Amino acid sequence: MVGMWLTTLGLVFFLMITILFLLYTLKGALNSRDSYYVDPLPKDQDPPKQN
Repeated sequence: MVGMWLTTLGLVFFLMITILFLLYTLKGALNSRDSYYVDPLPKDQDPPKQN
């Protein structure tokens, strides 16, 4: 009976570690602020022309 409890607790611990690792990885991969560093918004070099 003790072996079953230890197996269950070990699997739950492993599952929690795996989920936390995936969330941490996805948090870094889906960081929306990185898009400004990779592809910044274009800056206007010339003032707009008026007709």
